Amino acid sequence: MTQGFLRGLVLIGLWLSMGCMTAAAQDAVAPPPAHQYLDTDRAATMPEFIGPGSHRKQNELDQLLKYDPQNVRARVQSGLAMVARGLKDRAYQEFNYAIQVAPANSAALRHAHWGFGWGALRAGDYSRAVAEWQLAQQGYDGHPSWVPWSMAIALWARGDHDLAVEYWEAAVRSDANKWASTRGLDREMSSWQPEERNIAQELHAEWKRRLSERR
Repeated sequence: MTQGFLRGLVLIGLWLSMGCMTAAAQDAVAPPPAHQYLDTDRAATMPEFIGPGSHRKQNELDQLLKYDPQNVRARVQSGLAMVARGLKDRAYQEFNYAIQVAPANSAALRHAHWGFGWGALRAGDYSRAVAEWQLAQQGYDGHPSWVPWSMAIALWARGDHDLAVEYWEAAVRSDANKWASTRGLDREMSSWQPEERNIAQELHAEWKRRLSERR
């Protein structure tokens, strides 16, 4: 079979399943956070950002995907680039394709769900972000350090403020140098997108307010 034919079969499967996946994302309920998240997850690595004006980098990525269409990390990078260009539907096709072709129980599969979560967050699809990050976490045997602050941001953005603060508190317990102080937070957010920074700053301010009330 040709690669094009195989990709066509995968895409048919994606189209049939996307409706069910969307409904599941809308119903995603996050569990209470663990006490701490101290594990390093090599699957949670953000690819280089390709903005709408980065034509050379986009062309290089397109060539890579033409040569290696089942490159999961490149597909995730492509999906994030499409979100940045406002192409949500095409981005979701890229993320779902990456999930379909990634080996089961692999770091690549976790990366696909993790990247989908970030793409959904940037597209304003906060329930999808929660759902994808839960799937990414479930594929890891432990407590990845990215979970509490990522989940906190998505939960806060979709209006689950109390649970978001609980997750932020877990992030602080896990690494106070990063998430407890304004200076540490600013350092961590240096490469974030503006909306992500705004959400985190609102959440951090609310966490500090509630902390001061308890003292």
